[in-house]
Amino acid sequence: IQLATGPPVMAMGGFNGSDPTPTLEDLQHYIGDGQLRFVIAMSSGAGSFGLGFGQVTGVGGWVRANCTIASVSGGTARNLYDCAGAA
Repeated sequence: IQLATGPPVMAMGGFNGSDPTPTLEDLQHYIGDGQLRFVIAMSSGAGSFGLGFGQVTGVGGWVRANCTIASVSGGTARNLYDCAGAA
């Protein structure tokens, strides 16, 4: 993603989604400070917020409840959430 777009990208949840970092509070802080705007959060699958990391920290549920599906050229992106102003 970073190579295609240019802006920095932060990996979260580790390889299989079981790394509980950043915490929900960390994520809310990054969003509130404007350091983070877009989050990819899938409902299931290894490496997503649906399994492991999402279940442990509540990040995936919070993102899906407080952020909106991002609008992209040609429509919407199914798993890309715009979290501007969500924290």
